[in-house]
Amino acid sequence: MRGSTTFVAGPAGSGKTILGLHFLFDGVVRAEPGLLISFQENPTMIRRTVAGLGWGVSEMGEGGLLTHLYVSPVEMNIDDIVERATSISEARGIRRLVVDSLLDLEASSVDRNRFRSYAYALMQYLAVRSITTYFTYETSVGADYSRLTDLHLSYLSDNVFALRYEPNDEIRRTIAVVKSRGSAHVQRIVPFIIGDRGVIVDAPRPQPQKGRKP
Repeated sequence: MRGSTTFVAGPAGSGKTILGLHFLFDGVVRAEPGLLISFQENPTMIRRTVAGLGWGVSEMGEGGLLTHLYVSPVEMNIDDIVERATSISEARGIRRLVVDSLLDLEASSVDRNRFRSYAYALMQYLAVRSITTYFTYETSVGADYSRLTDLHLSYLSDNVFALRYEPNDEIRRTIAVVKSRGSAHVQRIVPFIIGDRGVIVDAPRPQPQKGRKP
């Protein structure tokens, strides 16, 4: 929903960042300016990922609909980040925002209670301005999805998604909607793949080609 906040939890490599980029580039198709705030992947890395997925690298920058605010983990200051995020949002008419990741932002704050206050204030600011927001949070995800609601700030989010690897003889990624406030949603664990065009949800299992061993 417009102006809602989505909390996406999962381990490293589960697809959180690419899912967030897919969300932003879907906004490009709808002429909705987006902002990516990242603390681990610098602009070169993000552009390489975007180019590899066949999306419009030209959309990232002053002439495009996407703005990338990169802050090195060793230079993080929560006051500065929040101020810059709100300034960019107002100046560029941001409609979609991705923060990758909330765990990094939390680690930059020495006072956890103060961090929660900042995060709550930021979420309220974004909701009032109808900016739809996607927060990633790196954590292991077990079979008991209900434990995700115990994570810091997940209770403030409208939606909570869980990404994980399912036990199998190959890497099999899945997504589950743990919470979706005020909305009906899929009640099952859904597989997805990361292909050459981004994320494909509920993808069928690839069939082996004729003459080749599975």
